[in-house]
Amino acid sequence: MNKQLSQNDHIALAKAVITILDAWKIGPADQVSLLGLPEGTRPRALAKYRVATPLPDEPDIRLRIKYLLNIQTSLDTLFPHNTMMANYWVTTEIPYFNNQSPLQLMLNLGLDGIKTVSAHLDGSDY
Repeated sequence: MNKQLSQNDHIALAKAVITILDAWKIGPADQVSLLGLPEGTRPRALAKYRVATPLPDEPDIRLRIKYLLNIQTSLDTLFPHNTMMANYWVTTEIPYFNNQSPLQLMLNLGLDGIKTVSAHLDGSDY
């Protein structure tokens, strides 16, 4: 069953994913890249997604949101009492990722990198 999301649901998803990226201390230009926003999107455009504008309703962006939310859910499970460590993990070099940080991997590989980080955290890559 594929339930259609309301406008308010899309706005809530935009706010949630931007809040996560902010907590990870990811700069605006990298947020634009991680979200797969259209080329030429200025980093200051993110402000509208923090308030009351949904992200573009495109398949690639929807998948990125899904995986980024999954990553945060996994980090919340791994570090239930230490959100600072969960946020730090995203920018720390990880041997499993050839000594790249998860952020570097996601930025370098785009959606495939985001999927890889999500699969690593939830154990589906084994």
